[in-house]
Amino acid sequence: MIEIHGANKKKAALAQEAALFTFNYLMPRLRKQVDVEIIFTDIDGACGYQAEIGEREFEIELDKGLTGDDLLTAIFHEVTHCVQDLRGTKTGWELPYYERPFEIEAYAMQEEILKKWQKEVDF
Repeated sequence: MIEIHGANKKKAALAQEAALFTFNYLMPRLRKQVDVEIIFTDIDGACGYQAEIGEREFEIELDKGLTGDDLLTAIFHEVTHCVQDLRGTKTGWELPYYERPFEIEAYAMQEEILKKWQKEVDF
C-alpha cells in the first residue's frame, strides 16, 4: 500500500502511479504487501530520502518543489532503494556516496524507468 502526504491530488496520484510502476518494473512477481509512505516536504540539498522503517515498510521523503521528470526520477530512484532493501542488496555504505553500488544502480534505474514510463504511460 502506498500513502501520500503533503501533495495535492494530482501530484499524489502521479506519485502513487510512479511508485507502483517502479515496483512492477523491478519486482514483477512481488506478492507480499509492501507499505510505502511518501511525504512531500521541504528538503535542502537533495531531491529525496528513503528509509526502511520496519519489515516491508518504507518511508520516502521528496522535496515538495519537484515537478515533471525531476519528480519522476526522484520517485524511481527512492523506490529502487526500497527494492534494494527488500532484496538485501543495499551494501557499501562505507564508500563515498557516488561510489556506493546501490546508488550507482539507483541512478541508472531512475533513467531506465523514466524511458519506459515515457513510452508506456500517458499520465
